[in-house]
Amino acid sequence: MNAPLASASQHRDLPAPTPQFCAEAFDREMYCSESDWLGRVQRALAGRPYRQVAQALTATLDSGQLVLSWRLLAPAGAVQPASPRLLVSFRFSGLDALQRHRFMQRLDSPLRTAL
Repeated sequence: MNAPLASASQHRDLPAPTPQFCAEAFDREMYCSESDWLGRVQRALAGRPYRQVAQALTATLDSGQLVLSWRLLAPAGAVQPASPRLLVSFRFSGLDALQRHRFMQRLDSPLRTAL
């Protein structure tokens, strides 16, 4: 199954993380605005404590931690000139592959339902 990484109007399909393999550290390109990104993160955290400083966020997940950082990229001109892009770094610690996978499912769920 492919996990869309963008909004309903445009997306790029890449293999979805699976419970068997959801890396502890990876980077992902997201096609959304920073405010949309933060809304998705807050929904995925589902009330768990977090701290945001500038373009970085640290959250407590179950028995572990997630550190996110992101930066704006130049718009994807070949796809749509006005499409905002972010490069997001995911860094999990103290979580097993299934816990990481579950978080990623929650993060991606608004994207999947929008398509």
